[in-house]
Amino acid sequence: MEDSGALARHASRLWVGGGLAGISIAAAMVKLDVLPIPSPAQATIIAMVIGWACMLMIAPWRIMGRLGRQRDDIRRLATQVRRITGEQRAAMLSSLETEGADELAYLRRAVHDALAEAFTTRQETKRLQRSMDETIQRETSRATAHLRREATTDPLTGLGNRRALEARMAELQARHGRRAGDWLVVMLLDLDRFKQVNDQLGHEAGDQCLRTLGELLRSTLRRDDSAYRLGGDEFVVLMPGQKLDAARAAAERLSALHAQTPWSSRIVPRPTLSIGLAAAEQGHPSSMDELLRRADSALYASKRGGRNRVTIWSGQAA
Repeated sequence: MEDSGALARHASRLWVGGGLAGISIAAAMVKLDVLPIPSPAQATIIAMVIGWACMLMIAPWRIMGRLGRQRDDIRRLATQVRRITGEQRAAMLSSLETEGADELAYLRRAVHDALAEAFTTRQETKRLQRSMDETIQRETSRATAHLRREATTDPLTGLGNRRALEARMAELQARHGRRAGDWLVVMLLDLDRFKQVNDQLGHEAGDQCLRTLGELLRSTLRRDDSAYRLGGDEFVVLMPGQKLDAARAAAERLSALHAQTPWSSRIVPRPTLSIGLAAAEQGHPSSMDELLRRADSALYASKRGGRNRVTIWSGQAA
């Protein structure tokens, strides 16, 4: 197929040439008296008719047919371009013809290449967007979890803080007593003569005492038990599903292990542990706050009894 611009120019020249030829023939016929012309107006009309006849005789019908076929090809190309959308974009793009050496083939190749590049760019953009969304979601979840841990963790000992204790107490309160023989024990601990450590050895020594106790609690408690630092040198342990005798044995073992931890000062004696225990069993429900108060009463009974001992709340511990 020839260049469409050249075809259009050739057709124009044929049309103009045909018209001029027709007018020239009409003028020659009038001049040679081949046609008797009664008036100038009639001569003009006859010249125009002959000119149009010559134009029609030598009209570029073949070229016009070619241009018409090109218009059909362009229309099909436009239809294909409109269809190259959505999930079928890749399949439709592969069906776009790119063969040929004419201008329309060049246009098809240019459209194909532009759409292919746009398709690839869009796919890459979607992939990058998904990757970015996943990264943002992952980092957001990580940051949220970190903030949640920060909000519920005591920074010195790594144990739960009061906020974490309250959340765990609410959880245990909701499920306590659902099974027969379901026990819940609260253990309250306090370091004896801890103020003396801070005053004479400094707060760094006091902080080390607290960290040591925190590590001891994490390493000796059961999987279901959870330890928290209430503040200062006071700690609490929640022991779901633990009976009172077993809890007392765990408290005494904890106190003995604490007495064996390294202590280098000869000025201040090693701090000991005073512990108070309180328990609730199904059929004798108590609120968590009430259990804490009972354990606190038992703890102070240990203090008044000479410290470094374990006391179980019995109603007379206060």
